[in-house]
Amino acid sequence: SLCPLCSSRFPTMASALRVMLAVACCLALVSADVKITEIVEEFEAKPNGQMTTTKAEINRPGGTPAVCEFTFAVVGGTNEHWNLIIRQEGKYFVCTVERPNQGSYLYFMYFQLTMKPFKNVKVLAAKDGQQRILGANSVRVSENNVIANADFQNSLGYLSVTTKMT
Repeated sequence: SLCPLCSSRFPTMASALRVMLAVACCLALVSADVKITEIVEEFEAKPNGQMTTTKAEINRPGGTPAVCEFTFAVVGGTNEHWNLIIRQEGKYFVCTVERPNQGSYLYFMYFQLTMKPFKNVKVLAAKDGQQRILGANSVRVSENNVIANADFQNSLGYLSVTTKMT
């Protein structure tokens, strides 16, 4: 995913150029003493139809840990390897759930991606199991979580959200 501070600055440029500019922007932020910390939790998405929750957390300076929590129920296909990632980039936290390096064939009956203890979560990117960008009405943001909306087609491969430390 692109730097949350920079990606919105280049929304209409060609993909490769957009990525290069966002990386340059992020490198400038890193060189300006922006501390980046990342925790990756690997998990298996089992297509058994049962609600499953996995979480990753980072300690925040002087406060409650920042928690990224993914709750889901899937069917179809076979077990798939997924990652839940929480990353602190300066004053921002980014929470990402993804099937790394390949598409997903699971049918998502339900999902919810939550960031605690924050409010005002924003979606950075949402893609289906074949890495196609999801439509704007596919997911709904409600304070600190993102859930499937009425237009969600039950396919998910990547979802990333961000919020600013309060």
